[in-house]
Amino acid sequence: MLMLVQMSRVPGAGKSTIARALARSRQFAVLDVDVVKSALLDSGIGYGEVGPPSYRTTLALAEDMLGTTCSVIIDSPCQYDELLDAGQSLAERHQAAYRYIECFADDLPLLDRRLRERRPTRSQRPSVGTPPVDAPDQSRDETLAFREGLDRAKRPEAGYLRLDTARPVEVCVREAIAFLDGGSA
Repeated sequence: MLMLVQMSRVPGAGKSTIARALARSRQFAVLDVDVVKSALLDSGIGYGEVGPPSYRTTLALAEDMLGTTCSVIIDSPCQYDELLDAGQSLAERHQAAYRYIECFADDLPLLDRRLRERRPTRSQRPSVGTPPVDAPDQSRDETLAFREGLDRAKRPEAGYLRLDTARPVEVCVREAIAFLDGGSA
């Protein structure tokens, strides 16, 4: 069955880890917005301008892949209604099943540890309190800004999985696979 999965929530919540595990188990393609953003930053587009083109590029890639009958996982914080709407529209246009998985772990020290343990791309923050290297406003309280963003994810009104990723990865992956297979949380 052709499927579009949208992952969401803050950096360090486990979106990429879960997305990659799902991709391996189902042979889906993962489109990571941070990979696209980092490539655009590397090409000389400024940090303040890189957001919209990275989302448009990711959605265009998803459109193309769905058109060739490849199921797709979009890995992004999904903090904009436009991105949520675009994912649902893409799935509908391609007659693909739509699934939305919100990864959450509201434990700030856990999120910070995860961020510090990964190798960040150019567009990613290296810790809860540190912005991405190219972010222009270095004067704000980044920990406070991160905390404020903990629940900014947009989500469908119903039929999504809210996945507590503070639990072991294997447990989360099993729950996510069951959701992909059954479609209800």
